[in-house]
Amino acid sequence: GSDVEFRWRAAGGGEPLYRFQLSTSADMSQPLVDIDAVAEPRLRLPAPAPGVYYWRIFVRRFDARQISEKWSAVQRITIGG
Repeated sequence: GSDVEFRWRAAGGGEPLYRFQLSTSADMSQPLVDIDAVAEPRLRLPAPAPGVYYWRIFVRRFDARQISEKWSAVQRITIGG
């Protein structure tokens, strides 16, 4: 089967860890995929069934002074079809 690769921009300082969510709903309720502790700003997944999906990234950064945590904006993607 084919894969889908998601990529995102890693801005800011400190060591980032990412959490990736993929959902069929724009409000990100009941994600189909929820993967924590992703080290690289990319993720390859087996392609889900054709359709419209939504995804977002939670960024957790560690630096000398603090931990910052933030969700990205929700992105829309159409797969297959």
